[in-house]
Amino acid sequence: SLYPEVAAKTYHPFRAAQLMVRGNQQLHDARGLVKEVPVVTTVTATISKNGLGNFKHKEKSEHSTTYQATEIRQVVDGREVLYYNAFKNVFRVGGEDVLSQMRKNIGA
Repeated sequence: SLYPEVAAKTYHPFRAAQLMVRGNQQLHDARGLVKEVPVVTTVTATISKNGLGNFKHKEKSEHSTTYQATEIRQVVDGREVLYYNAFKNVFRVGGEDVLSQMRKNIGA
């Protein structure tokens, strides 16, 4: 399905859209379910390819869309596990900035 209000926000070629996906992660051990924690992934992106889809009579249509992510953040149980920002040249995994030495080396 195509939602016109979503298309108006996401298909703008010069304005990024922020998408948020929320989930529930279940943690298990030998006894079974131990606990459930929230997972939140936020992506800031611009659409780079918008497929119009394939249409076949009496079949579900599929619309593949490709996007370019400029910022990604994933938080599990209140802790940041991944952060990426293309414009600021920042990439953190588990809170550790893995590009800090590279930025120092280039004088950024």
